[in-house]
Amino acid sequence: MKNMIFDIPGQARRVIPLSDKQAIINAQIVHREAMDQQKAQKNWKHLDNTFDFIKIHEGDISQTPYLDTTGNVTIGIGHKVTDAEAMVKLPLVNPLGHDISDDMKRQAYHEIYELRNKPEYKNRVNGSFPNPYKVKLPDAEAVRMAKEYINNELPLVQDKFNDFDTLHPKAQTAIMDIQYNIGNKNFSKEKWPKFYTAIDQRDYDTAAAESHRKDVGIERNKEVKRLLLEAAEEIKAGAIAAPTQNNSTSGLLGEWF
Repeated sequence: MKNMIFDIPGQARRVIPLSDKQAIINAQIVHREAMDQQKAQKNWKHLDNTFDFIKIHEGDISQTPYLDTTGNVTIGIGHKVTDAEAMVKLPLVNPLGHDISDDMKRQAYHEIYELRNKPEYKNRVNGSFPNPYKVKLPDAEAVRMAKEYINNELPLVQDKFNDFDTLHPKAQTAIMDIQYNIGNKNFSKEKWPKFYTAIDQRDYDTAAAESHRKDVGIERNKEVKRLLLEAAEEIKAGAIAAPTQNNSTSGLLGEWF
């Protein structure tokens, strides 16, 4: 009998028969989580706070696909699925946690995508969309994908804003929430000139006034504005020094919400 071997950091080697698909899936998730913990020190220092902020405003983890407010097929923690082939790449399983075929993933994508022009599905809440193929994304995978996405987007944001790492931590989270929510192309200097200028000048009051997004919930916009206004007030009050290249803000984040 053929086996699959898992060397999971901090645990004994696991040898699992290829026939035990559920055990293999579970071991794969545990292995990814262990590897993520090993990489934690390499992650952006504000990742966990920013992830928590984004998760609150993306809503509960959706294990099943749905349409977001702009008609994008979405799953997990606001993860946009661009096409059927992107759906194929997701670690989707059936209700028993077993792997499903690529064709079933494609069919599940098209099932949701075809609902875009049906008025009765506009602004429906997550979980209320048909799921005839019974596909789902495990919670652990949704969290892993969201954090990985944030880390992958960080270099793009660092290129957009001068000395991004020296911005007030709350401003960093506000910026990353916008990036996560509307995407790299939509969050450009050409489309957000006043916001970019304000951030580069460390004028968080003006940045707050320019942070409004269309097609985004009122509360999410208010919370991003609040972060930027609090950043401005804390600097004015001397609660946190205005960051410079040689003045790190590490360890000053605390709990915000």
